[in-house]
Amino acid sequence: MTIFKSILILSTVSAFIAGCLFLLNVSFLPVFGLSFIAQILIWNLFNNWKTQRAEIEFELIQNERIKEFSKQGLNCICPDENCNHKVLVPIVLNEENTYKCPECNKSIKVYIGAKTFLATTPVEEDPFKNFNFVEGKDYDN
Repeated sequence: MTIFKSILILSTVSAFIAGCLFLLNVSFLPVFGLSFIAQILIWNLFNNWKTQRAEIEFELIQNERIKEFSKQGLNCICPDENCNHKVLVPIVLNEENTYKCPECNKSIKVYIGAKTFLATTPVEEDPFKNFNFVEGKDYDN
């Protein structure tokens, strides 16, 4: 239905253009064909331009999102014994992070550390279910 409607509009506009030029003693069919093809080409160029513009905007938004994901915040407590003010500090993982305490106005450096642990799997059944601790051997079943 949409294709039929589009072809009908395309043909009507082409017929109107050809009819106007027919009144100026220009042949109808060649003008109709050229205007039909010209409309398709113009629509195609416009559609390609619009698609590329949308892709560029999408890429810019993606780049901004990636930049924002690299920033994180951390609740830090001022290490000065007299201050101990708590503040949210923006953290960028690939840079050195420093901030000024808003309470005591001292410059503070934030170190971010990581620890690694071995991944383990829990035991599904009690391994000592059939073990006699008094005698140091398994129960006979």
